Amino acid sequence: MNKYLSFLLAVSLTLSLAAPSRAESLGRLHQNELAVSYGQISFPQTIYVLGEVLGVALSMGNFKPQDTRMLGQFSLEYTHWVGRWVGLGLLATGDHMTSTVNDGQSADYTMTVFSALPTVKLSWFNYEHVGMYSKIGAGVSDFVGGDPGHQFIIAFQLSPVCVDFGGAHFRGFVEIGYGAQGPCGGIKYVF
Repeated sequence: MNKYLSFLLAVSLTLSLAAPSRAESLGRLHQNELAVSYGQISFPQTIYVLGEVLGVALSMGNFKPQDTRMLGQFSLEYTHWVGRWVGLGLLATGDHMTSTVNDGQSADYTMTVFSALPTVKLSWFNYEHVGMYSKIGAGVSDFVGGDPGHQFIIAFQLSPVCVDFGGAHFRGFVEIGYGAQGPCGGIKYVF
C-alpha cells in the first residue's frame, strides 16, 4: 500500500507543479473537481474481516480462511462547488477482497463491493497551493459474492480532515476518514 500511495503523491506533485497557478485566497476560482483516489481500511474491508473472524468462531475452527487479500478502494468523485464553502458531489468506489478457505475442501471466497454516495464538502480554507475541507456522504453499497449474489446495505463516508495541494488545475489530496472510501489519497483536476 505504501508504494501505491507514494506513487500517487509523487505523480500528483509533479502534475501540480506543471500546472498554471492562480491565487485563490478569496475563494474558489473554479467550480468543479474530478478526482481519482486509492485507499485502504474501509467499512467493506471491516465487514469482510469480521465475517472471517465470526466464521472461525461459529464453526469452532473448521472454517479456516488463509491468504486474505484486499485490493483496496479505487474511487472516482465529482464535486460541484455551489459557493465558497460548500461543495456537492457524487462518489463511486470499488473494492475487491479474496481468501482461500481450508475447511476440508479448498475453495476461494471472494467479495466485490461497489458503492455510490452523494457527498457534501465543507471548505475550511482554499489558498493558492493548499486547501482544507471536510467531507460526509451517505448512499448504498452492493456486496457482490457469497449467498445471495447481491446484498445492498447503507453506505457512508466521514472524512473530517482532508488536505489538497498543488496548482490551480491539478492537485494532490489526502483524506483521513472512514467508510466506503476509507482513508485515501489521489489526484484531482479542478475546472
